[in-house]
Amino acid sequence: MIDWHIVEVEAVGPDGFAVTTTRKNPAKPGAVTGQLTYYSFLASIKESIYKPAGVHIC
Repeated sequence: MIDWHIVEVEAVGPDGFAVTTTRKNPAKPGAVTGQLTYYSFLASIKESIYKPAGVHIC
């Protein structure tokens, strides 16, 4: 399959720190999968405000 939904996130911090993560989901153009992935990611970010400082992997 050559069609993908790609979500790339870059976090930048002090002293030149940066980390990038990329998620690729095989999906046909127009498929809902990409939108659901976006909302799932957004929900995770919103939920993180209730967690202590640091990196949380769920």
